[in-house]
Amino acid sequence: MAIQGSAAGEFILDRGLEIEGTIAGVGHIRIVGRLTGDVTIDGDLVIEAGGKVVGDVSAHVVTVGGELEGSVEDATSVKLLSSGTFIGSLTAASLTVADGARMRSDVQFGWVDQTSGS
Repeated sequence: MAIQGSAAGEFILDRGLEIEGTIAGVGHIRIVGRLTGDVTIDGDLVIEAGGKVVGDVSAHVVTVGGELEGSVEDATSVKLLSSGTFIGSLTAASLTVADGARMRSDVQFGWVDQTSGS
């Protein structure tokens, strides 16, 4: 099966599947295939090694072990794994970059939102 759901609310775009379009909603998404389009979720996004997203991302925690070309906006945390490649712009509360990861980006992280007082 190419797209799977689990009882825990995680959906998987499996290896070998390519989708063009927008994903939006509540839940966690794991991408092992290829997505061309934006992801806007109230949850976490994991791009596994071998997976690729070309589009803008809005999610709580974004973990990149594959490839991401686009922007990440207002994430709580972005984790770039050693197998990960990120090209684009990034705004997050925290950023972790593993040894061996590749990144070409405009990056902003760690800034406190002065309007919320956090």
